[in-house]
Amino acid sequence: MTKRLLKVSAVILAVVAAAFVLAPHLLPAALLLYRSDIWFEAPTKQKQLFVTIDDAPSRSTGEILSVLRKHRVPATFFVIADRVKASTQLEEIVGAKQALGNHLKTTRACSKLTLAEFQSDFDVCAALLSRYSKPHFFRPASDFGSKEQIAYAKARGYQAIMGTVFP
Repeated sequence: MTKRLLKVSAVILAVVAAAFVLAPHLLPAALLLYRSDIWFEAPTKQKQLFVTIDDAPSRSTGEILSVLRKHRVPATFFVIADRVKASTQLEEIVGAKQALGNHLKTTRACSKLTLAEFQSDFDVCAALLSRYSKPHFFRPASDFGSKEQIAYAKARGYQAIMGTVFP
């Protein structure tokens, strides 16, 4: 009985995996059923690609901006506040007509933060970003974050978004 159950489970898993590989547009819809408080795809009917850069700024920010500028591609840079060492780092991004997004103060996973720690990390990053632009998007660090964390961000005017590689 155990071998049969394992075989059936493996077949079911293979069919589900194949469905997501063959029809990748199903993944964001499935994730939305799991967490309706987070966008996994943009609410638009247009065929449009949204480029996001996580863990900004980095040593590669200048090069990334050059490529985006060359191809006239807008992007949102999700900023980790602890990575900002000089105001020129964010000025360069905003000066290139790119958007900033909140990615918290540190890289600690949201699931590892208490609500109070999350609020503090979120607020530090929000205060920093507000000096350069009016961000509208928040990307939880390393996982989905709790519903309470996402509600906190939403109450401050941010929409939580995650990325996919599927246009």
